[in-house]
Amino acid sequence: MKQTTGQGAGYGMRSRTSPEDMDKVQILPPDHPKFADLGILEMPNMPDTNLQGEENKFAAGGLLLEPVEAMKTWRLSYQGKMRIKKDKKEVNVKFILNWNNFTPFFDFDTDMHPAMMADGIAREKWSREYFSTLQRQHQTHYEQFGILTGNIEIEGYETRRVELRGVRDHSYGNIRDWKSLHRYGLQYISLEDGSAICVGAISMPVALSRLTVGYVFHPDGHMDAVSSSEFELYDHGEDGRPPKSLRFKFSAGGKQYDMECIVLDCPIFYMGEEWDAKIYERFCQYQVNGLKGWGISEWDYRNYVGKEAEQEWYAKHEA
Repeated sequence: MKQTTGQGAGYGMRSRTSPEDMDKVQILPPDHPKFADLGILEMPNMPDTNLQGEENKFAAGGLLLEPVEAMKTWRLSYQGKMRIKKDKKEVNVKFILNWNNFTPFFDFDTDMHPAMMADGIAREKWSREYFSTLQRQHQTHYEQFGILTGNIEIEGYETRRVELRGVRDHSYGNIRDWKSLHRYGLQYISLEDGSAICVGAISMPVALSRLTVGYVFHPDGHMDAVSSSEFELYDHGEDGRPPKSLRFKFSAGGKQYDMECIVLDCPIFYMGEEWDAKIYERFCQYQVNGLKGWGISEWDYRNYVGKEAEQEWYAKHEA
């Protein structure tokens, strides 16, 4: 399996010519399986996410992600220790899960609403240097919703059959530096009618200080890109504490959506060797235009105080 590079990437143009190239090895996302009576299971190294990976594989720490068919099917497997977050007990865990897409992939290079990208660029001070930076900082990012199925074996508990809806994402580019991001807040929603939604905002001051992003995949597979949103990062959690509930309106495909979010649980972890980014991975109940849903609300904060200070904060927070 070959690795990809960031050469040839740019806003408005796909960085890869085929789904197979887009699905090749890059960055392994963290994973948080959860049972109703156990709460959150996490890797023993958490909240640190730095692990030694295997060359040319999506693999680290005993977790292996294998692409079976590009943009359609993945296999996830794990065998090793995991920690029950609520009581810190470590247990042996084993699973082999299959992930199958139920939406096409959304490519942020080509599928974003042009008005949102134009708005983001228009807010910056233009210069030759700025556009050079924009090109240099560009990262290809795509997302896709799917269904995860299979059995999970946990020491001391009966084997469980799971069927979970959720999103996978993949990012790569010339520069992959978590320090470039000031903040982001992204809501990922699966609705009871089969719709799949992403909506949020990103602040990366070196290139785009304010960028509204998102999309709606309808049950028939049709996609509408988010064309406007009331969601502003400075209105929510600017003090470093994400809100436990959230409500705002956004538009896509000429239709307005009213989204409500209630946070049920929120593990915290860090990205980067020096814990450069602090991630709040919020498990949520949603309601969108009266339809019930569930999903993730992922909020990122740049860690400006350093790793040592965050280690002290986390130890107190989890005590």
